[in-house]
Amino acid sequence: VAVWPNIEDRVALPAVFVELAEMEPGIDPGTGETGLACKFEARVITDPIQPDHHQQAVFLAGHLAALLRMQCWGMEVEPAEFVQG
Repeated sequence: VAVWPNIEDRVALPAVFVELAEMEPGIDPGTGETGLACKFEARVITDPIQPDHHQQAVFLAGHLAALLRMQCWGMEVEPAEFVQG
């Protein structure tokens, strides 16, 4: 378990930060493995000095949602779902 590092000016912007937000019991696969339902949060960070930073954030968030929709990354897991909170 870690906290957000002090990144100051060391991260090129725009950037997307992804973190594990929640882990809940999932369906027991009956194989000795642990079934979990995990929720991840993604934050799009843009440079507020840029004149179009709001538009850039919306554009990137939309593309990220489209990219992640129904993904399972070749693993035997249920596809990702987009959940609005």
